Amino acid sequence: MSDIEKARHVFEKAGLAFPTIPEKLAEQLKEQSKWVFSTWPIDVWPYDLHYYVEEAEKSEVNDYAVLAYAGHGANSWAIHYYLVQDSLRMFLQLGWGGVYSNKDEDAALIRNCFSLADKIASVAKSVGPFQAGNHLTVVVSNFGEVIGCRRGKLAGAKLSVTKVR
Repeated sequence: MSDIEKARHVFEKAGLAFPTIPEKLAEQLKEQSKWVFSTWPIDVWPYDLHYYVEEAEKSEVNDYAVLAYAGHGANSWAIHYYLVQDSLRMFLQLGWGGVYSNKDEDAALIRNCFSLADKIASVAKSVGPFQAGNHLTVVVSNFGEVIGCRRGKLAGAKLSVTKVR
């Protein structure tokens, strides 16, 4: 079983939707640890959303995908789907698995967000690359404000942060 198949199996077994990972990146996806799949070695825990957003915005990075379940404590657990491809930088952090959350409601939200993410990725791919240095950055989290994403180079109109419920 390939690692992309393992990832799909883990998500389906948990009753979760699975996002469309572009074929080139799907071939590179590797299981890094339990519930953590990525096209590159994970040096920073996926729960650190602002690190990934800032890194993608401050420098040119190679295309990559991260799909993980990560968090801490009793209720701060989330499914993370990060896709950096061409001019698209998309980062989803969607609560799931906390002791005070409703797994069915969370799974429905994740399914809807993955569906929208698939559409965004498809449109971004059809538009083609932007001018050098320009990107479409999408950051979605339902963990309150994503304060870390508003620091430094990310201040201003370059980044929209959406809180989902």
